[in-house]
Amino acid sequence: MLTAKLTDKGQLVIPKVIRDQLHLVKGSAFAVTLESGRVVLEPSRPSKAHRITDWPGFGRPLVKLTTAQLCADVEGYNDA
Repeated sequence: MLTAKLTDKGQLVIPKVIRDQLHLVKGSAFAVTLESGRVVLEPSRPSKAHRITDWPGFGRPLVKLTTAQLCADVEGYNDA
């Protein structure tokens, strides 16, 4: 059984072996509940708002385009 200590600031260090298995990193968020006298930590998963396509500078949401729409920008282009 692994153990952890609560600091005077109320912080708890999750053992590295568990962090690695759950792919937890600095800043990982958790849902914290109390169940039958036990503290339960459940990692929160990123919401849709945290998709890379929603980050500034990573384009726009995906839109279906026809072949004609995709080619419109290059029509009339000349390698001259």
